Amino acid sequence: MLLENKRHLGSFQPLEGCRIGTTVGNSLPKRYISTPEVKKERIIEDNSFLFNHTTDLKDKEEFRCRKFPTRMPNIKVFSGSSHKDLSQKICQQLQLDVSKASLKKFSNKETNVEIGESVRGEDVYIIQSGTGEVNDNLMELLIMINACKIASSCRVAAVIPCFPYARQDKKDKSRAPISAKLVANMLSVAGADHIITMDLHASQIQGFFDIPVDNLYAEPAILKYIRESIPSWQDSVIVSPDAGGAKRVTSIADRLNVDFALIHKERKRANEVEKMTLVGNVEGKIAILVDDMADTCGTICLAADKLVEAGASKVYAFCVHGVFSGPAIKRLNASKFEAIVVTNTIPQEENMKMCPKIQCIDISGILAEAIRRTHNGESVSYLFSHVPIFLTSIIFLNQNKTKLVTLFIQLKAQNYQVGDNNTISDCMSNCSVDLNGKKCLNKLLNFIENDIVSQIRHYVAVQINIDQFHRRHKKDYKSNWDELKVNSTTTMEKKLIENDIISKSTISMIISVLIDAISKESNKIIIWTAHYSCPITCNQYNLSWRNVFICSIILNGGLIIGIFPLFFNTLKRILNKNKHLK
Repeated sequence: MLLENKRHLGSFQPLEGCRIGTTVGNSLPKRYISTPEVKKERIIEDNSFLFNHTTDLKDKEEFRCRKFPTRMPNIKVFSGSSHKDLSQKICQQLQLDVSKASLKKFSNKETNVEIGESVRGEDVYIIQSGTGEVNDNLMELLIMINACKIASSCRVAAVIPCFPYARQDKKDKSRAPISAKLVANMLSVAGADHIITMDLHASQIQGFFDIPVDNLYAEPAILKYIRESIPSWQDSVIVSPDAGGAKRVTSIADRLNVDFALIHKERKRANEVEKMTLVGNVEGKIAILVDDMADTCGTICLAADKLVEAGASKVYAFCVHGVFSGPAIKRLNASKFEAIVVTNTIPQEENMKMCPKIQCIDISGILAEAIRRTHNGESVSYLFSHVPIFLTSIIFLNQNKTKLVTLFIQLKAQNYQVGDNNTISDCMSNCSVDLNGKKCLNKLLNFIENDIVSQIRHYVAVQINIDQFHRRHKKDYKSNWDELKVNSTTTMEKKLIENDIISKSTISMIISVLIDAISKESNKIIIWTAHYSCPITCNQYNLSWRNVFICSIILNGGLIIGIFPLFFNTLKRILNKNKHLK
């Protein structure tokens, strides 16, 4: 998202654009030199996208958020017929509207596509999942790609959360087709310049294309869900229902620091398993089955029975793509699973109504961030190991005109629910640097949790010209930050290093840069937000004439004391030189 460096508390002109999610000081792509369309300033309100403010703020009209763009320039996002709900969520994350396109069928069932707005010179992203009427949806996607390509679009990217025909990736029997390769050829011939997909059934499918393919992973979202939603997950075993998923399972087990197991299966024919053998120990532990796709669910239901027989206390299933065809829902209702967790790469609303065991992880944020990074020319590799979670603001609150600076981080993330509002309220109302600073910071860090703070070293990046703010309001935060520095440094280092998330030197660097930027007239500040502000009521930081006079005496006295030895040595050398000449 492109932002202007225009402060809501000042009247100076913006100097340059800045981006969220990149490193400080990076220049913008050429396409962003022009000023984007922006909305009018709007008043900050409680629970707004900017931050929750103090209750003692009297005049909210004086407190307005910075202008921000309504859209990224030169981008259009179209939705196919397969998963309009996911497309809408992705566009909400990007603060865009779904572009207009008419998708109909002729009387003879041929697909009719009409692009409803100009795409000349635009980056076009078409979201179409390989679900439902797979063949019709695939044909619709191909026609949409071709229509945008011949309409002079700059680049066309196909966003395919669930890749169709991915299971036919090799010639495993005589005269069998390699349908995944055929689909890859069709997409390339239609005019696709880029493919964004998620958890391909076989990673070698990326090699079927001659164009860039970003194969995103739901693994970070699954890890997050396990940590947050499964009690006693530390005493679990990650299980692969087949040998092909061993790599995926070992990766998750390593990141959770738990054991893994493997089920070997022998098939009679497609979707039918003859024999299963468990390799590994699950007795008395929580078994977590992880697979890329659940179709008829015969395999995972038999695997659940096998795990319960082997002594597993509970069994969960995590599948990225929940196809749930044929008798799948009936089997799941009768299964021994505590829950079957899938993502919304395929629509799950109806399935969740028919089977209460099905739970859904929203991955729209991952796809939206992939689109944003691709459009901005940024690296996407961060998304292979992390869930994009956005820290909305860093606020410096004033209360009762005491020497108090409370650092409050409000989180805004897809599928991230605030666990304890009382904790936040306590920190905002009762925290004191002198008395309860360490306790308050501990509460905040407990609230933020590992998956948030792990992004400190990755998701930095708004460059703000804060010196204009200091010159205008003449605030001095240095003394207060010096008091807070010890507590914040100690607490953050202890919490983060305990969880093996970030190095001690990196924490110290981040804190020192943050304190530096707030306490001095620096033009760079590392924060994790699009918006920064200080309440207009914190006038206790204004320097009085008495303080200025005392500071000037101290500074001049220090200057004289510092210069005196130099003056004395110079005079001594001159006298010695005169003696020598005589």
